[in-house]
Amino acid sequence: MLDEAAARQTSPAATVIFVINILCYHLFSAIKAEHNARAVALSINSYRKEVPMNTNMPDDPQFHKYYRKHLKCLKLGGMQPKTIEAYSRAIRRIGNYFDCRIDNLTSDQLLDYFNDLLEYHSWSTVKLDLYGLKFFYSRV
Repeated sequence: MLDEAAARQTSPAATVIFVINILCYHLFSAIKAEHNARAVALSINSYRKEVPMNTNMPDDPQFHKYYRKHLKCLKLGGMQPKTIEAYSRAIRRIGNYFDCRIDNLTSDQLLDYFNDLLEYHSWSTVKLDLYGLKFFYSRV
């Protein structure tokens, strides 16, 4: 247990991965419960309006560098084309949300992002963005 704590202290990426793993547990349980409660409250005739967050490529050289490396890792990892597109779209969306600064996010920032994302997107979009970000931090 001490070795894990020491490893997390030495690497910022390891710390973010640790936070993402904790978020997986808490986020999935808390937000999904809220989402299910909201879904039950909706009437049969009402549909949720999908408002897309910006998925255009941000104009930042550092982000472009990380994004290209992310794409290479996805392809070399043997991911399917649809998974590559979903994970890369997630990174673009997160990059736009955080003004291209995705290399050092806090747990509060991530909670806010996923909560905002769930307001206008489906639960599967939230999971894809979470898994895309986790892949980014673990491989890039």
